[in-house]
Amino acid sequence: MKIEELTNDVFYQDVEETIEKIKRKKNRYLFFHYLSRVITFTAGVTITILTGLKDIIVINPDKSILFISGGITLLAAFEGLFSLKEKAMNYDLFLHKLRALRNEIGFDYIEGLYQETKKEHFKQFQAALEFKTEIIKSSFD
Repeated sequence: MKIEELTNDVFYQDVEETIEKIKRKKNRYLFFHYLSRVITFTAGVTITILTGLKDIIVINPDKSILFISGGITLLAAFEGLFSLKEKAMNYDLFLHKLRALRNEIGFDYIEGLYQETKKEHFKQFQAALEFKTEIIKSSFD
């Protein structure tokens, strides 16, 4: 829940900017994950078609098949090494925590408790940032 009256509050702006930054990072990881999947699928289909054409048309696609197979292997290794989908899901977990904090800030603002609970919200924000660090560390293990 976004509160327009809090757009001038530095802490609230920091939470919003962090949410947007993490959302972009998550979407970028998902995009590259799906892009590598589509390219791998397309290359696999191309190999099948080239192998089938070998018997029909008098061409020798062996080098093309070898090149495409190497590309598929490279993409699969890239995906396995960097675990793009897992990273995107980890950032999604962090986003969930930040959105819950933003909603709590909004609720406290509506109830008139925001100034009294601001320090507690800051501690929760710091804990969420530490949570992000732990998620990133665990994704490299």
